[in-house]
Amino acid sequence: MAESIQITSNPIPNAEHIHHMDVKGRIDAYTVGELEEMFEDTLEETNAIILTLSEVDYVNSTGVGLLVKYHDKAEANGGNLIMTEIPDKVEVVFNMLGLLDFFNVYQTLEASIKAFNTSSSTGKMPEQPEPRDISEIPADTSAFPLLVKCLVCKKNIKFDIRGYYRCPNCSCHYVVTDDGKARGFKNLLSQFVELRIPCNSDYFDTASITTRSILEKTNLPSALSTKALNSFQKLFTLFTKKPKPTIDLIFVFNQTSINIGFLSTEDLISKDDSSATSVLKEVKNQVTSIEVDTTSQGAKFCRICVES
Repeated sequence: MAESIQITSNPIPNAEHIHHMDVKGRIDAYTVGELEEMFEDTLEETNAIILTLSEVDYVNSTGVGLLVKYHDKAEANGGNLIMTEIPDKVEVVFNMLGLLDFFNVYQTLEASIKAFNTSSSTGKMPEQPEPRDISEIPADTSAFPLLVKCLVCKKNIKFDIRGYYRCPNCSCHYVVTDDGKARGFKNLLSQFVELRIPCNSDYFDTASITTRSILEKTNLPSALSTKALNSFQKLFTLFTKKPKPTIDLIFVFNQTSINIGFLSTEDLISKDDSSATSVLKEVKNQVTSIEVDTTSQGAKFCRICVES
């Protein structure tokens, strides 16, 4: 097994129809093959899976796409895939991709076990709310083959049966359901960049240069790129007024949008900073959306999104 990933899968004592998969390391293009093989082996035993990610230090778009695939595959078999103990950085990436409400996420293994109906041999979960930020194309008919227009490249795609697909032209991800609907995950085409730096004003130039170089990789109009950079700089200045050991900068971007995340184990904004409200209001007027919140593990984060 590759040194960059370790995977175990075992039945849960006194609830053997639920399997616990524990993943450690990186989930990327180099390791998804091993994870996919473990998913397939586990699904031969059960359709009720709990996936612990507490020691996963990196997930890229290929890894996220695999998780979407097996979330759907477990549901298609009448069960479910629950994720638990998600590290802060991975949770922020899921948030940026609009997938937190799509995945079934619980804070602990114990809470995940309780979420399954252990009296049922299928472990089927209660009905989930509609996911946010995920486009769904209603089909004209539930009969297959199903023809839809791709969300990204706008070319027609043909789906013969339910399942997990990628557009042959642009690689946009799709999940096709039995009732003839195709969910498109265009954000899974995004690239990810992570940077951990000391959280103080001395690193303003370093952070700004990094952000500018990433914006140059998008096709955002220059006016929007300028707004994104200015908003980033205002927030970085705000968050570094009170120096902290480190701050994680997380960039999720594609040709038409960029999400920028700030993540810290300490409060990003000092409680006695009277300028914070006005700065956040200025940024809100410049970007498509802004969110300031706390992860399930207690870290503080801020996310801004700019899209054309």
